[in-house]
Formats: sequence, C-alpha cells, structure tokens
Amino acid sequence: MRARIAGLTGWSNTRDRTERARGAYETRRANLAERLDPDGAMRPDERAAAVDSAIKAQMARAAFARSRKAARR
Repeated sequence: MRARIAGLTGWSNTRDRTERARGAYETRRANLAERLDPDGAMRPDERAAAVDSAIKAQMARAAFARSRKAARR
C-alpha cells in the first residue's frame, strides 16, 4: 500500500508525464527489439514495425484478460 501511495504521489507532482515515462517507454521498446531480433538481422524499419506490432499484441492480450475477468463477475 505504501508503494502505491508513493507512486500516486509522485505522478501527482509530475508536470510532464510524457518526459517522466520516456525512459520506461524507450527501455520497453529496446527490450522488445532485442527479443524479436537478437542477432540484428532486420532492417531498422522492419524492426520498428515488429516492435510496434508486439506492443499492440501485448495491449490486446491485456484487454482480453480484463474482459474475461469482467465476464466472470
């Protein structure tokens, strides 16, 4: 509970949310790119498209899980 309070307090004091989240966004993209193309064989544009698709797939899986959970209620 303390961690949640600290997190919410931190975000409430943040003026530029985009800048604060930029590091996490870039790290997520870099990790996905490394997982999708570990040997660096893809062209940069192909790699970026693959990362975009992987992020969309993650979001779709999360939405699906939420909808299944809501349906069980």
